[in-house]
Amino acid sequence: MSAIKTLSTLLHIGTRHVADGHEKLLICKVNGIACSLILLSLGFGLLFYFISGHLIVLIATSIESALFVAVIALNHFGRHQLATTGLLVVLHAAILYFGLLLGKAIDGLWLALFLIVTSLLFLQNRTAVRVSLAGSGILLGVIEANKFHAFVAPFPFTPVVQLVVHYSAIGVILFLTVLTLLHYMQHNTSLVNKVKAHTQELEKANRSLKVFLRELTHEIRTPLNAIYSISQLKLIEAKTDTERITDQHLHFACHHVLSIINNVQDKSKIEAGHPDDIKRESIDPREWIQEIAHIYRYFADTREVRIRVETAENLPAVIWEDKTILTKITSNIIGNAIKFTKKNTTVTVRVQQQDTLWHISVKDQGAGISQDRMPALFDEFTRERINFAEGTGLGLHIARKLANLLQGDIQVSSLPGQGATFTISLPLHTPEGDALTATGQDTADHVSFRDKKVLLVEDDPMSRQYLHRYLAGIGFTVALAESGQEGLYRAGCVPYDVIISDIGLPGMDGKALLTQLKSSPFLRHIPVIITSADTAVREDVLQAGASGCLIKPVDFKLLCGLLKRLLPDAASADYL
Repeated sequence: MSAIKTLSTLLHIGTRHVADGHEKLLICKVNGIACSLILLSLGFGLLFYFISGHLIVLIATSIESALFVAVIALNHFGRHQLATTGLLVVLHAAILYFGLLLGKAIDGLWLALFLIVTSLLFLQNRTAVRVSLAGSGILLGVIEANKFHAFVAPFPFTPVVQLVVHYSAIGVILFLTVLTLLHYMQHNTSLVNKVKAHTQELEKANRSLKVFLRELTHEIRTPLNAIYSISQLKLIEAKTDTERITDQHLHFACHHVLSIINNVQDKSKIEAGHPDDIKRESIDPREWIQEIAHIYRYFADTREVRIRVETAENLPAVIWEDKTILTKITSNIIGNAIKFTKKNTTVTVRVQQQDTLWHISVKDQGAGISQDRMPALFDEFTRERINFAEGTGLGLHIARKLANLLQGDIQVSSLPGQGATFTISLPLHTPEGDALTATGQDTADHVSFRDKKVLLVEDDPMSRQYLHRYLAGIGFTVALAESGQEGLYRAGCVPYDVIISDIGLPGMDGKALLTQLKSSPFLRHIPVIITSADTAVREDVLQAGASGCLIKPVDFKLLCGLLKRLLPDAASADYL
């Protein structure tokens, strides 16, 4: 144990005040090679003296050993770079001396192998490596030339002594080469382990970041639901043009925040390899594109920009596509065009069919896009600062990813000073049979639900207050519950026409409440609409029996359209 402790102490000479792990390992290698060479040099000198009776080699190896001790001393005094350089200089000098002295007893190939390995292992600077390898080549050339031209007379050997010296030298050089390679492998293993550890840390950090983003966007949706509800109510109740303009700006700002949240969530899903499933449905493309343009006219007005929508005559009356994904793609492109077009200009949105594809082109009248920016245009986090409409730099990136998900793509053409045109190209799917009727945009203007009863189950006070106010405004008699248990109790006391429940309720959550309602023979006929801040629950609750699922913040037009489908006998009204 004491020998091992002593060896460990020798190897770690000069490492006490060194913090960097790689530098420590290099110091230990230099000390280890120096200690090995001291023992091998003295052993080889004694062996040569024993078989030949001459002191010349023993004296040389003793001087060589003293120089290696000096190398260790340099490390002890903190001169680590000088110690490494000194080790290689002594090695080259010793090889030159013994190569000339021992002549043909030394094989130049083994010397070359040893010098190359030590140069690559101990020198970190490329220039130093090149100089050391060049010096090694020169030394080996001199040694090999001396074997044939005898510039320096080699030591005279008897055949037996030459054979012993030859294999002893091979043994020493092979041992040192293997020792050096072992040190190199140890260093390589250490680096691999560090890379693995760092990779695991990065993967853990990446997972934590994804969880954080998912939870953050989920938590933001609940307070945003209240703000979004307020903006919608103010639009409905606005009495003057001034109020309406202000309320439109508030509504679009909420819509813009929602689009940022959706982009972040979509990015996380795409990176995780779990994008939203494609759910195609029948859509009236003309009505759909007009609805999107209507939303973005609020933003366009703030920029003094007009939006013109053109639909080609050859465009089918109904297409079969995922409306949610399609809306995200188009919204990102139109919003981007409004940001970068000039004031008092027009953004033109054109929808047309061409063979088996249909295209949505969005043309602005901005400064255009330079050719050097084109390759990075769809990269994530590529953005410009445009007042309050500044985004995350994900819009175009996510739009193209989602277009690819629908087996389509987005192309861009632009000339400096002439604006840019983004074209979304998608395969044209047309519905058949019963699906030929488009679902529209779920708008439900001029409808009243007077004499209808709704049970609203919502634990968030703000969301409950403003959703209650909206439902009462369109004619419903509204009953409130703050938990799943209370909602189940109230559902059994009064016959309701529809139940709207949040999914994240205390105690019995919304899905458990839905299960209880659908398992009761007296309540299962009541349509249940689930609201949630989590986009991943939609399919689960629909399969569990929900008549609809709306993601927070709740869009009142979508809610009203859904209620109209569930309660088709609702009366017309003029006040909505």
